[in-house]
Amino acid sequence: MQSGGYGLASINPLVVPVFTHDRMISCRGVSLAIDMLLLAEHWCNNHVWLLWRLGRRAIACRDAVRRTAARDQTQSTALPSSETFEGMMRLKKKTPSAPTPSAQLGRDQHGLLELTVEALGACATIYLHGAHVTSWKPSAAAPDVLWMSETTSFDGITPLRGGIPVCFPWFGTPSEDTFAPQHGFARQSAWDYLGSNLSSESVTAVFQLASRADDRSSHWPHSFTATYSVTVGRELQLSLKVTNTGLQAFSFEEMLHTYFAIRDLRAVSFHGLEGAPFISAAPADLRRSGPTIVGDEISRVYQGLTDPVTISDAGRNTRITSNGLSSVLWNPGARIAREFDDFQDDGWKKMVCFESGNIRESTQTLGPGASHVLNVTISVDR
Repeated sequence: MQSGGYGLASINPLVVPVFTHDRMISCRGVSLAIDMLLLAEHWCNNHVWLLWRLGRRAIACRDAVRRTAARDQTQSTALPSSETFEGMMRLKKKTPSAPTPSAQLGRDQHGLLELTVEALGACATIYLHGAHVTSWKPSAAAPDVLWMSETTSFDGITPLRGGIPVCFPWFGTPSEDTFAPQHGFARQSAWDYLGSNLSSESVTAVFQLASRADDRSSHWPHSFTATYSVTVGRELQLSLKVTNTGLQAFSFEEMLHTYFAIRDLRAVSFHGLEGAPFISAAPADLRRSGPTIVGDEISRVYQGLTDPVTISDAGRNTRITSNGLSSVLWNPGARIAREFDDFQDDGWKKMVCFESGNIRESTQTLGPGASHVLNVTISVDR
């Protein structure tokens, strides 16, 4: 085997002792190793030009990388311009994203099922007992718009005092059935939770109450479904849909009996009631000119209001819009409040009810298969 350069072919593999790890390798192994070295030498001699060119290219690439790294380091140590600095600060001061809308069903400390809803910073609590909204805050920092009595009962049987009771299928106590529960059976019934629809700006929770053969139906023996949708966001939207599922027509009353939280009853005024006729059940309730001011016991029923009503209280304006034909303005005053077991004695000073629906001469009648929808929207401005 001929080769140039290092003259490896002149070595006699039979006489060269090779030691590796203190052990002699056999002559046959040495011969094979030398043959491989000779082949490598032959390949290098034939491709030396190619190896030289590849080496030059590698050196050129190395130098280019070093120059680029040096230039980048110089630029990075330079002070940023004012525009660049402001842009960096804007990136660091990104507005935190709003919490993801959610609706969580759980049990409160009394064991009652409640739905906690959050959307765009607004939050609300709705009990399945009565489909009762007990809290609504239009933003995380806002005070609660709704008032709840500190002494209300959470026994799962008694209607809750405060929030937004659903009065259906009658308001008050029917004259023909003095044993019927006041304001109907809906507010003390267990409603079914059908689920929630989540959007980027609000959450709509849906509840349903259907007629069943129990004690409440004996007071009002009609087939129906009542579907209550509560939309929580910057506004609180309430929708009560009643459907006649039977074969006979029936009549009903409905009212969303909203308790609004206020700072001082004597400093609250109502706008949108000026000049509107009403029927009063409070003996000391006198008609006044200008915005309506509630000073003590008041119980008024308005019919045919078409414009929104605004409650002004210490810089907060609460606006109520409804397609209902009846409205009730109510506060028990000190005397009646003391008669309620679930009403703290001074609670009347921190609440006022403005209720929306259809009662008395605005009672609704539905034929078989027909439906009626009551809508109420509550919003707050400061």
